[in-house]
Amino acid sequence: MRSTIKDVAAMAGVSINTVSRVINDKGEVSQETRERILEAIESLKFRPNSFARSLQGKKTHFMGQIVTDCTNPTNAQQIRAVQNITATQGYSVMLVDTSEQHERELAAVELMVEKFVDGFIITPLQFDNAHLFQLHQEGTVPFVLTNRAIEGLEVDAVLHDNFKGAYEATRHLIETNHTRIAYITSRRQVWTVNERLAGYRAALAEAKIDYDEELVIQINLDLESSYEATKHLLKLSRRPTAIFCYNDHMAVGAIKALKEAGVSVPGEMALVGYDDILYAQYLEVPLTTVRQPTKELGEAAAEVLLRRIANRKAPVERVILQPSLIVRASSRPV
Repeated sequence: MRSTIKDVAAMAGVSINTVSRVINDKGEVSQETRERILEAIESLKFRPNSFARSLQGKKTHFMGQIVTDCTNPTNAQQIRAVQNITATQGYSVMLVDTSEQHERELAAVELMVEKFVDGFIITPLQFDNAHLFQLHQEGTVPFVLTNRAIEGLEVDAVLHDNFKGAYEATRHLIETNHTRIAYITSRRQVWTVNERLAGYRAALAEAKIDYDEELVIQINLDLESSYEATKHLLKLSRRPTAIFCYNDHMAVGAIKALKEAGVSVPGEMALVGYDDILYAQYLEVPLTTVRQPTKELGEAAAEVLLRRIANRKAPVERVILQPSLIVRASSRPV
């Protein structure tokens, strides 16, 4: 069986990143470590695969993209946008889905280094990000963060203004005379979730409406969980008159629970989602939602990474894309 860069790293007792730095002659590696790696390469008769033209000082023209869930409609749009931009520059994209699992993210980042991609785009999980800090410090492979920022990691990032999106959605409900506004959100402690909760709270505070923990339900991001969360809200002694959902997918679960309970939308309950996925406008009651420029995010991420590949020493870029509130029939004044 053909040896891999992982085999070399194991024999030399170093990381894949360190092996890559020696192969590409980039970054500082001690002479003793360098010799150990070269001995392992010779012993294993390791020869980099076709991705590794970078050994000759050339680009591989392969780029990576690591996403948390490729079946998510917004992620799918982003993936296509990245590929459309990179294809014009002669790049192929290696796509990896982590399914929101830390072990898969670690393996995906290792794969990017092992395959000598020129750079990669990643939506990180945001817990235990030591591997990304290390990769940035070693300078082996450039990468761009999308959707989620990581505090203290000074790398290129392309983000949505999630705070503003949630703020605008909540303010819209307040302006239509709602004061009991529930928020069904994710239980994950990631940047996107925290920013949207902060936007929701800021709109309430601005209107001098007390934040009520009873009205904030943190759940798994699936239809069944949002369905159950809505049923719970309807059982409260003072139930809300409006529900804001973390995304449109969760709003569909809420709609099912409301319909079963005989609660009309928007007559008895206003409903607002987030993302403006394709079917939001085609629901029985078209959904008021926050539109994210997802296609633009993918395009911007690809363009930022291409610039970084061309100039590794350029200043760090942080692009913030603005959302827009799309008002439809599911929300109305009370």
